[in-house]
Amino acid sequence: PNWDPDDPSGDNWSYPSEREYAHINGTQGNINDPIGLRKPDTEDLNHNGVLDGANDYYEFQIDLSSTHFEVPGTRSSAGWRLYRIPLQDSVFTFVEDGRVWHRIEVGNPDLTQINYVRLWITGITSGDADVEIAQIGFARNQWQEDFDHFEIAVKNTHEDMDYYPPEGAGGERNPTTGEELAEQSLALKFKYLPPLDTVYATKTISDDRAEDYTQYKKMTMWVNYRDTSGGTETPPILFFRMGDNQGNYYEYRTNELDTGWTEHNRVVIEFDSLTSFKEEFQRSIADSTIPDLDSLKPANGGNGYYLVHGNPTLTKITMFQIGLINPDPNFPISGEVWCDELMVEDVRKENGRAYLGEFNLTAADFANFTASVRKQDDDFHGISASRTSYSSSSYHYGGYSSSTTQTRSKTLTQNYTSSFSLGKFFPIRLGVNLPLSLSYMHQTAIPRFKTSSDVFLPDSLQNVEKTVTQTKKASLMGVGVSPQNPSPVVALLITPNRLSYSWSKSDNYSPTYPEDYTSTYTIQHTYNLAPKSEGGKFVLKKEKTDSTGKGIGGELAISYIPSKIKFQTSVVETKTHKLYSYGTITDNFLRTLSHQTTLQYKPINSLTSDFSMKIDRDIHKEDWFNLGPPTIFGEPQRKTINDGLHWRPIMVKWLTQNYSATSTYSENTTSHTTASFGQVSQIRTLKADYTVKWSDLLGKSAGGKKGGASAQGPVNFKSIARKMDNLRLSYSWNGNTTAPNLTSRPGHSFQFGLTGDPGVPSTETSEGTQRPSQKFTNKYTASTGYKFPYEIHTTAKYNLTTTRTINTSQNTKVVEQTFPDLSTKFGFFKNLKFIKKFAKSASANSNWSHKITKNYTDDSLSQSSYSDRLNPLIRMNFNMKGGWTLDLKMNWERTVQATYTGVIISYSGTDKKTFDATARYTLRAKKGLKIPLFGTLTLENTLTLTLDVSYSTNTQQSWTEADKTKKKSLDKGKLSIKPQASYNLSRNAVAGIEIEISEDKDKIINSTTHVRDVKIWVQFQFGSSRGFGGRSYGTGRYRR
Repeated sequence: PNWDPDDPSGDNWSYPSEREYAHINGTQGNINDPIGLRKPDTEDLNHNGVLDGANDYYEFQIDLSSTHFEVPGTRSSAGWRLYRIPLQDSVFTFVEDGRVWHRIEVGNPDLTQINYVRLWITGITSGDADVEIAQIGFARNQWQEDFDHFEIAVKNTHEDMDYYPPEGAGGERNPTTGEELAEQSLALKFKYLPPLDTVYATKTISDDRAEDYTQYKKMTMWVNYRDTSGGTETPPILFFRMGDNQGNYYEYRTNELDTGWTEHNRVVIEFDSLTSFKEEFQRSIADSTIPDLDSLKPANGGNGYYLVHGNPTLTKITMFQIGLINPDPNFPISGEVWCDELMVEDVRKENGRAYLGEFNLTAADFANFTASVRKQDDDFHGISASRTSYSSSSYHYGGYSSSTTQTRSKTLTQNYTSSFSLGKFFPIRLGVNLPLSLSYMHQTAIPRFKTSSDVFLPDSLQNVEKTVTQTKKASLMGVGVSPQNPSPVVALLITPNRLSYSWSKSDNYSPTYPEDYTSTYTIQHTYNLAPKSEGGKFVLKKEKTDSTGKGIGGELAISYIPSKIKFQTSVVETKTHKLYSYGTITDNFLRTLSHQTTLQYKPINSLTSDFSMKIDRDIHKEDWFNLGPPTIFGEPQRKTINDGLHWRPIMVKWLTQNYSATSTYSENTTSHTTASFGQVSQIRTLKADYTVKWSDLLGKSAGGKKGGASAQGPVNFKSIARKMDNLRLSYSWNGNTTAPNLTSRPGHSFQFGLTGDPGVPSTETSEGTQRPSQKFTNKYTASTGYKFPYEIHTTAKYNLTTTRTINTSQNTKVVEQTFPDLSTKFGFFKNLKFIKKFAKSASANSNWSHKITKNYTDDSLSQSSYSDRLNPLIRMNFNMKGGWTLDLKMNWERTVQATYTGVIISYSGTDKKTFDATARYTLRAKKGLKIPLFGTLTLENTLTLTLDVSYSTNTQQSWTEADKTKKKSLDKGKLSIKPQASYNLSRNAVAGIEIEISEDKDKIINSTTHVRDVKIWVQFQFGSSRGFGGRSYGTGRYRR
């Protein structure tokens, strides 16, 4: 009965226009039907909704009747064999008969954008033919070679029947399927390698991911030589290099290899021996009094030799090379060499220590002195900090891992600070402010290794390689007087003035910069006057008074003098000097003069205007001042103007109003050219805020005598008003304009924020004319609340924000709406009978917010999202009768985002859930102890026990409008348990321990990370009111 004549098959078939194929298949999710045998839902594989008619592909022809592309030794008795096709080689001669094969290219294919693979069989003339394919995969090698007679490949236990691993290798399993993974080796294949020829493969790493091996003692690798000549040819020599891309590298070279995984072939590189040889070899070359050493040195732990090229270092390895040498001077050789289990071993596990001591001396309110000394050796580091950039114990051919390189040094740091209130020596009635501050810091750092090297630093070179930093500072800030009962002249000309002076000098020495110092001084004068409000005003209406003569308001007056006047002038001078180790000297000299003027005018109580302007000038040149003509007073660099108007009218008692308009203008001309004035920016803001007081609005009409509902009527508005929170409404507009490369300074209307148009054009650049960048934001907010029965208090908020950005390259708009945003406190919770049985007090609250965001590009919707946050879904806090406190919290958040690309709509969703429970117990006991000369020492024995348990889940998934099957990209769950105990013996002694047990499970790859962390800390602090003291503490952690 529901049959549609336009859709007889009931599969929502639709073909509205040519090339619109979104609904022409109508397979209705058949991919999930087990009868369909996983047939695809659609022929539109990329879900773009149109017919893709372009043919752009590479074609490779495989003759199954020959051995072309077949890997030798892989054919089994059942007929299975392995084929390898070099995809990126347009011309190749991989086949046994030497035939040249050409890759076929149709259209304009691109190897960086391969989306599909098509496989077909031709050439079957009669009958049936069965072709079985077990697996098709893509493989690549990070080792690159460019030699004839040499090929780099990979052999493994799953695909190569002739391969076998070294004893003890393998055994790894896939964490998802539990299947044993293939054990593989790097295969160096050589055929007819010419006499005395050298071939190799190279792998490089970017500088930001460079390897650091200084925290390990050696590197090893197993090597197997496969002789295909039956012992008639000379075995090859293998070499392995590591270093940088500039020709600096270490090399290990074997003797002629034996067949098999023999100990004779094994590569063993002892780093201490290797770096010592480098130092001796380089010193013999540089010092003419020392005989030159042989460039080859027998390796200590293996059967090979060390070589050093250039100046390599183990602290920054970015290049690896592995290759072969034919030692036979007469005949070529052929065969294979397998390399496996390349790894670094024997982690250095020296203990590290750090010490800190502090001393404090206070002399009443006149002086204070603090000294601290910290010493740390080069093995000390935090638990979360790495001692080396290499974070894995083995290196695999398929990848690597690294982190930021840490600088390991022995450091001794001394800090001394003192402050003196010199104004205390003057009579109190003068109010002299004369604070003097002095500080000194000295630090010495001795690195573990020589500069830019991996050679351990001997004691004899510590003075040469150390880094010394010394900083001295002195300041007099806010020098001035504030006399009691000053005369009008003193109050106007002397009291508002303040002088400040600061000076600092830093002297540094290091192997890179033998001379490095910086000196800076600042002189500042400030005049800050705030005239009294009683004077300087014209009274239109006098203030009302009560029967006692006390003022009760009602005055109407206009002020004719500013409420604030401030002038500030400062000079900042900086000198720097650097001598580089290679002889280059860099000297810089800067001197800047800054003026700032700040004014505030308040003509009436409800209206305030403010203005400030700051100008920075460069006065480091000798001719910075000239009376003229023309008049020169430094070179302007920066200018900033701030102005604003604020109005708070009081018209009715039940409504509070606030209006403001502000503007900020800034210009930067430090890098201007003859054709460009510089860059300017402007920020303008308009705001309006309203607060409606329900109790004042409804109070009189609720039950009043002149109309309105009676307080005893069916609707008691006065009672409702008491339970309602004030209604707050606000609106704000913000305009931000940035204009680069203007031809001249904008007019005053732009500088003072009266217009958003600079009024001057931009200069032409090589990239064309840049239009000003503008960003406009409109924001509306509203909030109120209501007190329901049973002490339930709910607040509701609304927010709507629209942001538009317009510049040379984009025109976007973002609309964000949050509604509802509800927060509720459940006051009745503490009064529940079963709660009172075990808790002295309790509280509970919840919050829910719903947010919708829409992004537009050129007024077309490009992205939208909505999110629901229950943060917290529920939170309960209990103060137990036994002294325990318990805090329970549960959060839930869900976000769905849609992205619109043409006719394609893709979605992504995130779900987060967390549960936290924290229990805390504190036990206190006090006891006093008298100590001669020191007085009474109060011991506050406090034991605090804390248990924190948390569980969180995080799920991310994606789908499309055409394919609603949700695919998970993230599915994690984490359980964490943290017990903690801290004990305060007194105010001056604290000790504690914290244990963390966590399980972080990734459900997608079925992997779990286990963390067991123990933190122990002890802190001691000594001191008394008699004016001296000290403190020292230490921390320790253990993680497994």
